[in-house]
Amino acid sequence: MFLVGFRKNPHPPGTTHRVGTVILKRSYSIDASSGVLTPLDDPVPVFIKDRRDNLVRNGDFEIPFEGLLRSDGSYAEQAWMEDRTSAERIDLDECYSDGTPKKAVRLSGTDPNGRLTQTIAFDEPLGGRSFQLSLYARTDIEDAQIEDIQIKAGDSNAHQVGPDFERIIVGASFPAESAAKELTIGLPLAIDATGEPIDTYYDKVQLEERDFVTQWDPEYILRCESDLVPFKPQSDIIVSGFTGVAGACAVQVNGQTLLERVCGADEKSLFGWEPRVNVDEDRRHKDRGKFSDNPDHYPPEWPVIHPAKDPLPADFDNRYFNGYLRDVDGNMPAYLSSDACISILRNGSLDYAFSLAGERYDAAYYVLAGPDARDSEAHWRRQALTLNLDTLVVEPDNDTCYAVWRGVWDFDAHAEGDYRKLEITLL
Repeated sequence: MFLVGFRKNPHPPGTTHRVGTVILKRSYSIDASSGVLTPLDDPVPVFIKDRRDNLVRNGDFEIPFEGLLRSDGSYAEQAWMEDRTSAERIDLDECYSDGTPKKAVRLSGTDPNGRLTQTIAFDEPLGGRSFQLSLYARTDIEDAQIEDIQIKAGDSNAHQVGPDFERIIVGASFPAESAAKELTIGLPLAIDATGEPIDTYYDKVQLEERDFVTQWDPEYILRCESDLVPFKPQSDIIVSGFTGVAGACAVQVNGQTLLERVCGADEKSLFGWEPRVNVDEDRRHKDRGKFSDNPDHYPPEWPVIHPAKDPLPADFDNRYFNGYLRDVDGNMPAYLSSDACISILRNGSLDYAFSLAGERYDAAYYVLAGPDARDSEAHWRRQALTLNLDTLVVEPDNDTCYAVWRGVWDFDAHAEGDYRKLEITLL
């Protein structure tokens, strides 16, 4: 994979630098007993976009039902659809730090089959995959029943709820032969003792592709970040899942502890991705810098180099491209060695260990030798390119991992029209 992007250049400090970036991704199965890696027959693709952990959109109902307002005045496609019911966003007593009330949804109607639905699309068939749906629900009366919360084709249960929000969990596994690439969740109206539908309140709706339920987290918590990053100044080491054991946890590389924190048993990941958006300005969000409110300060198209229209804020820090957890104790190395020994500890005990495969690559790009040079491969000039192993994502629950090597160079060192070929060879 190849892209052109921007980073802040340290020489001179603060200037924006357009870079060419090549991305190489390798995925492996892990033999947990021997710690040996084997390349997967069906490799993990380069992620073009982020993959959210909570698959439900607007699960906390903070966004209006008509969707987010676009810059052109139109609205993005809404996530939730009313089916024989009326849905209204309401304010809760609980507020955000700025005093804004948090939201929930109230369903009303007279049809006992009324529900609020959301359809979720997947790239791959659902066959053999398991999901957990969790949500908070309440009614205005005691001992009401919520029947047939759906993950089509999924579970169908009755749950007793009252005036206080209670968490409900519904699981579903799809048959191995299922070729469907969409599932629909349905939140029904509750019924009273006489079987009549009554107002029903929902909040914090979360759908996870795993065999256990984790704590509620907003939608900006990611299962996987996009691999399309122009540059990473440090390594990202991510341990996805592998929770269930509370206590001190750590990741060691070649015997040195790089990541360390106290983990709860119901967290999503031992060392997951740091959100890009966070109300805490001292975390990753501060590296983003402050973008101007004036659109004239930025290029009208991408990529563009213009001295008066910097595509990155003046105080942008390249660490923003790194997604490791910012609340860990430890210092991330610049890059990982290709034969690094990885150890994962939970509650003070070594629970998982393996060694990287030691793969090395020779990389180069080719350009015209000069303005008067013949345009034939024999006359192209070879420019060596260093690939750095800057991302390692481990999924011990599945005994898999993937590694990303990234090569970066000054794209404007050559005219765009002079580039001819990019070459990577496994040594």
